[in-house]
Amino acid sequence: HGDLSPDNVLVDEGGEAWITDFGLAVASGVADRALGTPPYVAPELLVGGAPTAASDLFALAAVAALLLARRTVDVRAFLGRFPAESFLDAAGIPPGDLPEWARAPLGACLARDPGRRPTSAVAFARELEAALGLTPRRPAVASSAAPPFDHLAGRAELVDRVAAQARGPVVLETRD
Repeated sequence: HGDLSPDNVLVDEGGEAWITDFGLAVASGVADRALGTPPYVAPELLVGGAPTAASDLFALAAVAALLLARRTVDVRAFLGRFPAESFLDAAGIPPGDLPEWARAPLGACLARDPGRRPTSAVAFARELEAALGLTPRRPAVASSAAPPFDHLAGRAELVDRVAAQARGPVVLETRD
């Protein structure tokens, strides 16, 4: 994707999240320079690395960490500290401000070294499922009869667990 951020995630009326602008940054021909939206940019992109699945996992974890900790960041102040400091430190998020179940999986995705991050989004999902005590679900194989995202359906149990650990009400906003 190359630019995963809250602005590129839409939530439909049924509560399903959809990633937008998929691959737009790479398709625009700017893959030779840092991509993405601070503070969701992986450290390797800040030094000229190409976007990869690992950098997208970093961005996903950054979005989730800020959401779960109910934080916003001053981008200028953040970039003054990151990547010399960890994402959580630069964003001003003490680990205790994250739900316990999220600390290890998010910490793995926020590793500065992309080789230390989960190998795929499915691996990250498995870590989250294990941390939440859920039974792992095998992703469905896309076919003409099944939508490619059908393995995400029926996740009410997961949403309920996340909402139960939120610090205050969870509000989804729409932008005009």
